[in-house]
Amino acid sequence: MSLILSECMFLVSVNRTHVLSAIMLPNTKHIKSEDQLIKIKNKLNDVIAFHSTQKVTTGRLCLMNKDSKVVSMWLNSPNKPDSIKGSNFRLQKCRKRFNQYDLMDESGEIRLHERQQEYLNSKLLFHAWAAVHNGHVVGLIAHPLIKNSIQHDTAFERYKSLARQALQTFGYVVACDVVITDTDEIKVYNIHESYERKGKKYPYFTRRLPTTSHLSFKYSAQAEYDIAI
Repeated sequence: MSLILSECMFLVSVNRTHVLSAIMLPNTKHIKSEDQLIKIKNKLNDVIAFHSTQKVTTGRLCLMNKDSKVVSMWLNSPNKPDSIKGSNFRLQKCRKRFNQYDLMDESGEIRLHERQQEYLNSKLLFHAWAAVHNGHVVGLIAHPLIKNSIQHDTAFERYKSLARQALQTFGYVVACDVVITDTDEIKVYNIHESYERKGKKYPYFTRRLPTTSHLSFKYSAQAEYDIAI
């Protein structure tokens, strides 16, 4: 079958059916020091080692169904370890940070900025942290899949710390949501629940972060359909 894949690749850790963690291989063209590149690699290895290193390989985001915008992670490495069975693994389910009713004013009117409407009209793929350089996203680390859903879970906080430390080696770090639009574009949004500027408050201020061209569905391949169940 024909697969529609992202141009960018991810370093991923999986269990039997789901992606546990995903790190987009970063754009480090702005890094000139060999020592700094080694430091980046070591910090990213610390993140991926959080989960079982027996089930780590590379993959790409895979647009499975253009109508329903179903996106999975396709593990396409020829060096995929024998411990990983199957090729397609599910991303964890997650909620958007707000809905239109969160923006209803006291009169009952809903006021949406263009970027807020774009975000709500898109399908959320995953929450993440992004490294930004010269205004563009040059790295992404998705939120991990951790069994404990308690707020401020210590395992999540430890992963978050490792992820932010890694991203800080090649950009400044922001929290973000990664979505797919109606036109099959991958967009990254940074959202502030409460943002104040010149004394005026903006609820759920939504900023679209520019991305480089490789964060898109451009690559297609013929492959046997083999989804983890």
